[in-house]
Amino acid sequence: MQFRVRHLAMLAVVTAMLVASIALLPSCSKKEKETPFYLQPKYIGWYNTPGTACGVFVVGNLAYVADGSAGFSIVDISDPTSPSEVRTIPMVIPALDICVAGNYAYIATGESIAIYDVSVPGNTSTTPVSNPAISGAPVAVQVVNNNAFVAAESAGMVILDISDPSSPVLMGAYNPTTAIEGVFVEGTTAYLAGNGKFYIVDVTDVTLPALTGEVEIPYSGVEVRRRGTYALVTFGSGGLGVIDISDPAVPEYIGRYGTIAAMWGLDLLGMYAYIADDAKGMHIADISDPENITPVKSVGTGGSAKDIVVSGGNAYVADSIKGLIIFDATP
Repeated sequence: MQFRVRHLAMLAVVTAMLVASIALLPSCSKKEKETPFYLQPKYIGWYNTPGTACGVFVVGNLAYVADGSAGFSIVDISDPTSPSEVRTIPMVIPALDICVAGNYAYIATGESIAIYDVSVPGNTSTTPVSNPAISGAPVAVQVVNNNAFVAAESAGMVILDISDPSSPVLMGAYNPTTAIEGVFVEGTTAYLAGNGKFYIVDVTDVTLPALTGEVEIPYSGVEVRRRGTYALVTFGSGGLGVIDISDPAVPEYIGRYGTIAAMWGLDLLGMYAYIADDAKGMHIADISDPENITPVKSVGTGGSAKDIVVSGGNAYVADSIKGLIIFDATP
């Protein structure tokens, strides 16, 4: 009986200490609170590219990194815990964005779309097979079938026929009144992120792209993705914008979801958005209800996350001076 009383007394003291310690924890707003360590994505591997990683594209066991003034790097990710260089291709003009389709890499340089034969990655020539100049400033590129869709800022969206990559042909353009920073094409529809506006464009006839609908947005859009009847647009320091596109002729800006950094790159997988969140690293958000986005996980990268791709269960982050960083993409 004496032992039981003594045990209960000790339990009461421990409980009181725990309550007191909890009471002393600093309080902070949801926006300022750091992600608990047990909610942070698992780090897998890292490859320090020679330049400033600002774009990434993954095909099978290879990651292609637009590496700024260093050109672009091809990285073997067959063992994501120990990625290794296959080849780095120097470029005179900085590589800003990269897309790989078939045997070719398409790189936006701010002046042109440089096209390289990467059919044998380790023997990729330092000379592009073609390098067509683009008016405006080509900052992003997406390849769909035999066409390259280019976000060219003041020149709008430019479309090239690349059925012969050695001799691209200008097919058409859609040039609104605002600069276009981001392009995402699905089927015969292009979604364009502009400076203060979002556009939906019919590209059934690539020689004559036609506006379907547009809506004002409060920031300049950077990257675009679609989920069902919603478009998600990164706004840099403005966070992540949400646009209802259920009626493409009359898109409606819903609102935005933000963090304390700047959201640049974006990729989607199922009900989750994976966001390159600048100095805050990689951020994962639940977008099952796009009008009520909630945070899931985040992790710092040590640099400035600029772009992100999810592939094969992993997230690949182009992290500026830190190069390519790989995380487990499990939400």
